[in-house]
Amino acid sequence: MAQREIKSSFIHSVDHDEPSKTLIVVFKKGDLYTYDGVSAELFDQMMNHERPSAFFLANIRDVFTATKIRVPAAAAPAQQLTA
Repeated sequence: MAQREIKSSFIHSVDHDEPSKTLIVVFKKGDLYTYDGVSAELFDQMMNHERPSAFFLANIRDVFTATKIRVPAAAAPAQQLTA
């Protein structure tokens, strides 16, 4: 799988795993979410849409189950360094 950048004010890149029907979205703030059950056809419709991010908001974000995978490093708890 290879992340594809899209022109969006809030989405950095997307990818799709066809066997698991999983959409992977990396947001500009660094959050990575997966959306379960997104078909290859729906992914293709999003990628071919004039405004993929608008398609995502209207047809995917609140329709499919999302799982937050990671948060931006700046928002993650600081790790203590030991010498």
